[in-house]
Amino acid sequence: MTGLHHRALGADVPRPGLGRFRSARSLGLGSHTSSKPARVSARPDAADGAAPATAEPRTVSKQGLQLIMDSEGFSQHLYDDPAGHCTIGFGHLVHKGPCNGMDPSELPYALGISRQQGENLLRQDAQRFVQLVNRTVLVPLTQAQFDALVDFAYNVGFKAFRSSTLLKKLNAGDYAAVPAQLRRFVKAGGVELPGLVTRRAREAEMFASGLQAVPGGTGAGRR
Repeated sequence: MTGLHHRALGADVPRPGLGRFRSARSLGLGSHTSSKPARVSARPDAADGAAPATAEPRTVSKQGLQLIMDSEGFSQHLYDDPAGHCTIGFGHLVHKGPCNGMDPSELPYALGISRQQGENLLRQDAQRFVQLVNRTVLVPLTQAQFDALVDFAYNVGFKAFRSSTLLKKLNAGDYAAVPAQLRRFVKAGGVELPGLVTRRAREAEMFASGLQAVPGGTGAGRR
């Protein structure tokens, strides 16, 4: 696939996707694959200047992927996202700037894609943010917490996630601060967007569902 991965170009402004939030679809917030916190390690060879979060790196669960899909919405054809970038499927970034029918990266998608192709692109794109969370979060996480952070990172981008107060507080052991920090990221272009408010609320709920499973997760400082 020749299209660029979603947010691989370093976009740091939250994107609300298409704004389709399917209230009837269950996100499985109470049925994550594991509530056991991952173990902390400190391998010195991590990218981005941080040690990986776990000796056994996590991957995003089905519930986590569903959260991204519900938040982004699906488009079979190329469209310009709210930030003005050419996009397809579940928020897959084809190239920066609007679709124009001339950029070579648009060619593979000229006739549209199936939902299954969109899900395959999402899985590929999500892996970059799975790696980001594994490398930059230095404290144990439950699966629910990990999934919430992957969705958040997928939406706000690499730079915004790495430099966020949320990450600093979490790595200091202040788990309880994370839901409120998530809810701060609800603007794009200085305008509060209902889609981002809904997305952050879902991420906050998912993260909070794992607080009691993490030692010290009620907010006691820990490393």
